[in-house]
Amino acid sequence: AEVDRAGHARYFTTMQMLLATLALGGSGATMPPPAAEIARQVIEAFRGGDFKRAAEIQLQFSVFPSRWMHRGLTATMKAAMRLIGIPVGDLYPPYVSLDPDETAALAKYLQTTVLAKRLVVDPRG
Repeated sequence: AEVDRAGHARYFTTMQMLLATLALGGSGATMPPPAAEIARQVIEAFRGGDFKRAAEIQLQFSVFPSRWMHRGLTATMKAAMRLIGIPVGDLYPPYVSLDPDETAALAKYLQTTVLAKRLVVDPRG
């Protein structure tokens, strides 16, 4: 897009719109870790011309993090970080973490993503 050309401001969108943003000439999207690792692989595939792979990876954002957003983005991402072996602390009240069933469901879903190789928690229980 025009704003990414020299002399103009840069703009970013969200993880759910990353591939569309890249296709329109955008730079990327704003997001917390570990979603940024998924996004990196979308960007690498797109820049490498492997649009099918970029689309396959982008689809991982169709479920993650939205399925757990009733707890909030921070709670979801902190749980995901813990599941991939990077504990970043607990939430402070009034916010609450994912419950054990939600965490297990998140682990199971992450097993289907590019983050699977980093999981330190067995999603099968």
